[in-house]
Amino acid sequence: MSFLPPGPHRASRENPTWRRSWLPLTAEAGTAVFYLVAVSSGDFGFFGALPALLRTFLGCAAVALLLLRRKLPLMALLGLGFLAGVLPTVGLLTAAAAFTAARRTDDPRYRGGVLLAAAGLPVVISTVGTLVLGHGGWLAGFALGAVVGGVGVLIPGLVGSSVGQQERLLLALHDRAAAAEEARRIADSASRVEERSRIAAEMHDLVGHRLSLISLHTGGLELTLAARAPELTEDAAQIRLATRDAMRELREVLGVLGPLGRDTGTEALTDATGTRTDIDALAEESRAAGIPVDFTWHGADLDTLEPRVRRAVHRVVRESLTNVHRYATGAAVELAVTRTDDRVGVRIRNGAPPTPPEAATGLSTGRGLTGLRE
Repeated sequence: MSFLPPGPHRASRENPTWRRSWLPLTAEAGTAVFYLVAVSSGDFGFFGALPALLRTFLGCAAVALLLLRRKLPLMALLGLGFLAGVLPTVGLLTAAAAFTAARRTDDPRYRGGVLLAAAGLPVVISTVGTLVLGHGGWLAGFALGAVVGGVGVLIPGLVGSSVGQQERLLLALHDRAAAAEEARRIADSASRVEERSRIAAEMHDLVGHRLSLISLHTGGLELTLAARAPELTEDAAQIRLATRDAMRELREVLGVLGPLGRDTGTEALTDATGTRTDIDALAEESRAAGIPVDFTWHGADLDTLEPRVRRAVHRVVRESLTNVHRYATGAAVELAVTRTDDRVGVRIRNGAPPTPPEAATGLSTGRGLTGLRE
């Protein structure tokens, strides 16, 4: 057994505005009482053979069950089904209970079982009561109970089932639409995060690498000017400090953009990215900055590989050379790229720098290792 889950639809169904007013409840109860009093004087089935006090009690019980059909729909349906076997006119009240119970029950097998049980009660009670009290033949009691069960339980129960299924379908469509909207919002947010991550990665790889080269060239210029033009040494130092400040500000911008994602996209790729010519150009840039790079290439070029592989090779080489610029200035570097049938290997080794590196250069964005994990 299951009923509609709590939610806007169920809240509006179980707690409608009119339930907070006594006037509709009073009108409903008054109608039921008037109906029972009006029909109790007639001889319907064996009801007329019962004592007046019992007839009054059964009428009050029918009214009470009618009022409880929203709070306890199944109990109200079964109770009214029993009373409908005693008084066939209660079948009109049973119809309201059958409609409510079928409308609110989700499980179709449970709903069908309850409706069949409630429809069978008038048949059994009317047949047995007719035989016990001797008020007509059993066949008349059976036929009367069958009509009451069919008209008062099965037909309104089928209508209630149809209405309930439509309401549950609308609720499911509403939930599906809400889930689709939430999925779209999450996808849009993920797309924005991915784009920000791509921008952060490109800024780290491109701008950070160039700033490292500028700082390295400025350091060499500062040493040269100290010997040849001491009056310009301060200017060179200012350039080096400005480069360090630019790197620090770049780090702050990358922090605002957020962490790097797993896939920063391939928009910056070109046909030459990651090829032998591209890697040789990176090595030549480091040589121009004073870093001796011994570059060797084994196997075929990478121009036939997919862009993601070539981009990974480019970024690994560039980040490794950038770290040498920052932390091992002047150290000799061995760079080897090897391609086999199913694998591309990159090996970069550096020796000890001619002079110990500074404790902190301030030229790190803190994103290099994160980018290499992509």
